[in-house]
Amino acid sequence: MIGDVFIFDNVCHVYDFSSQNTLDLPELESYWENFRKKTARTKWPTGDIGKFTPQFDWMRKFSLDDMYELMFEVLPVDMAMSHAVPVFDWFKDGTAPVKSNSGCCVCITPPCFATIS
Repeated sequence: MIGDVFIFDNVCHVYDFSSQNTLDLPELESYWENFRKKTARTKWPTGDIGKFTPQFDWMRKFSLDDMYELMFEVLPVDMAMSHAVPVFDWFKDGTAPVKSNSGCCVCITPPCFATIS
């Protein structure tokens, strides 16, 4: 929550930016360079909440535990819904694979964390 405002993020994704999921294409290097520049500027307007440290590793396969920590411990989100991103031009299983975002992942805090598939 921010103050007394309930926060519902209805567009989050369990990403897989790992090298195992990335196709070996030369044009991806400029994409990742731009991606790193954009994520380096990511800040939450109220200060440290939601700020990513330089050690935060985007280039990996995110798990539901990662998303729980990110959405509910780092960010002030109370409820979130996850969706697949079927981008197969550069990724074998998409940037946010259907397997990782099965059907729809509804995350509610407190007190529970549920996956609907």
